[in-house]
Amino acid sequence: MSKKQLGAAQGHGSELEDAKRAGWFVRFRALPGFRAAAVAFVLTVVLGVGSTVAYAYWSQSKPGSIAGVLGYALPPPTEVVCKEEFRNRVVWTPVAGLDPDARYIVTFQIDPKKTAAYAVPQTGSPEVVPYTLPGLDDALGTRSSLNPAKLTVKVETAIVANPNTATVPITDTQIVQRSDTFAEVSPSMRYYTILLKGNYPCK
Repeated sequence: MSKKQLGAAQGHGSELEDAKRAGWFVRFRALPGFRAAAVAFVLTVVLGVGSTVAYAYWSQSKPGSIAGVLGYALPPPTEVVCKEEFRNRVVWTPVAGLDPDARYIVTFQIDPKKTAAYAVPQTGSPEVVPYTLPGLDDALGTRSSLNPAKLTVKVETAIVANPNTATVPITDTQIVQRSDTFAEVSPSMRYYTILLKGNYPCK
């Protein structure tokens, strides 16, 4: 092999190594809207402007598991009520114009140590039926029907990591951003157990 051919081969190998090192960035850079998102992101972080624009562009260009939330104001739901039906339920008015990645976060609590939260997808008539929620009875524990606990139920909106299409338990570590305020069932519901199964009367 001539020196010229050897040099070409070495140069080609170097290019391959460079391509391997840069591969993840090249693939990320190829995402739709990357350049605009990067500019908006820099403006937001460095100058503190364009947060809404940055969020919009990141929403268009991010992989499914990435939530690029930069100052987007999440409005809370309103008119949260407990409906007395077979298997009582908590219902609320949908939030208009809510980001598609956002979820309703419904939190049940009888004291600071007994609490459970669930992420609820957006639907035309959002609601939860406490009796059917997995793990809720375990989180709240047993309670005599002679001395039912005061059950606080609050509903807020949030951007969550890897949003699910079903109602699922959620922890604070999975919440990327939440609304500043929340709506609460008023008056508070009650909770007690019969045969180790939770009961959730509206009053």
